[in-house]
Amino acid sequence: MRSPQLVVYETEGWVADLLQGTADAWKWVLRELRQPEACLAALRDGGPAVVVLELGRDLGNDLAFLERLTRLCPAAPLVAVVPTAGDAAGLAWDLGAAYVLAPPQSRDALLAVVVGLMETARESLSYA
Repeated sequence: MRSPQLVVYETEGWVADLLQGTADAWKWVLRELRQPEACLAALRDGGPAVVVLELGRDLGNDLAFLERLTRLCPAAPLVAVVPTAGDAAGLAWDLGAAYVLAPPQSRDALLAVVVGLMETARESLSYA
């Protein structure tokens, strides 16, 4: 049985912490990565079902990385979590994010989006 892969790229760990219990319960493989090159290597090794990218301290580099991710894995929906609504959110959309979550979106909204995307991936990729 093949499990769908959820890749989380972040700097602080709260996104993976939020998603880990759900990933365990649904039997997803959750890979939390904090270095851009390690994340790219993991994506090359086996395409993920969903990618979550937290944009943070270095917004310019994070947006450039988002663009690289959408080119590397065009079939995997990318969820961008941005620190504030505004320019960063708009740029994330423009660069290929399937979903952009910004305050005041709750952590429950992130969880709901990821669960929906992972279930769609499970069905469309015939994960059992």
